[in-house]
Amino acid sequence: MSISTPVFIGVPWAVRFRRRRLLPHEIVRDYERLAFPLIKENFDLRALGVEQERELARAMAAHERNLALHRQVMALDLEIQSLKGLAQQEAIRAGEATHALRSTHLTLIERDTMIAALSAQLASLTTGFAQQQAYLAQLEADVTAKIAHITALEAHLERVEAGRLMRLLRRFSPAGPPVVHETAAP
Repeated sequence: MSISTPVFIGVPWAVRFRRRRLLPHEIVRDYERLAFPLIKENFDLRALGVEQERELARAMAAHERNLALHRQVMALDLEIQSLKGLAQQEAIRAGEATHALRSTHLTLIERDTMIAALSAQLASLTTGFAQQQAYLAQLEADVTAKIAHITALEAHLERVEAGRLMRLLRRFSPAGPPVVHETAAP
């Protein structure tokens, strides 16, 4: 007896048996003719699965780097805000020092020494303010560069998700379209 072409009779595993007088090597040939495509398909699917796992690991690593960069940007934003607050406080102090200088009714010598001290303080504050502004500009440039890098990473992730491999992943995922396997006739 040998197995002929599968015939659907209500259940997918139903097979029709026919008596045939075949030599052993002919039976093996027919069996291998049916089994080889299935074995090859199994091997190809395993290789595809390994490649998809590698690609997924690379995408996850890129996503983690993206999250780390986002946290750095947020920290830099907080630092910029605190430095702006300090700069405003220094400007207020400088204004108060100038106002105190105008409102004092001291003698000429006391005024000269007070003016010299306040001028030195104002110069120091102005230098500090200029340094803080330069630091703020540097931080803003860093934030802009980080944002551009994040945008590039997001674009890369979108290309990865729109690529052939991800389409194949979605196609073969449980939620994707059903896969139809057809068996070839011997």
